[in-house]
Amino acid sequence: MSETVAGGRAKRDSVFRTAGIMLDGGRRIECRVRNVSPTGVGVSHKGDLSTGMAIRIAIGKTPEVAATVAWATEDQAGIAFGAMPKSDDIKIASALPTVQAGWMAEIDDRYRK
Repeated sequence: MSETVAGGRAKRDSVFRTAGIMLDGGRRIECRVRNVSPTGVGVSHKGDLSTGMAIRIAIGKTPEVAATVAWATEDQAGIAFGAMPKSDDIKIASALPTVQAGWMAEIDDRYRK
């Protein structure tokens, strides 16, 4: 994820993840992450974010990191990381759990095909 695109900004990868955002005053909101790059994320929100806000964000199961709302509209926002989360944390957080019950648990079993 360290590539750049035209204009010198970091390449963004499209995702569809949930993130928890801790606002000043201790209020926590949930939002939908739409894209992620090494320097930040693009999110959909319900009007809770405004430009310049200092927040803490946790994407999926990653630890919270300090961040700043770089820009915001009524329902979209760009969030710049204050401290870059390790790329391994983002990859681990986006991994799906292993199915252990029902027919999906045996879908890759060569003897059940």
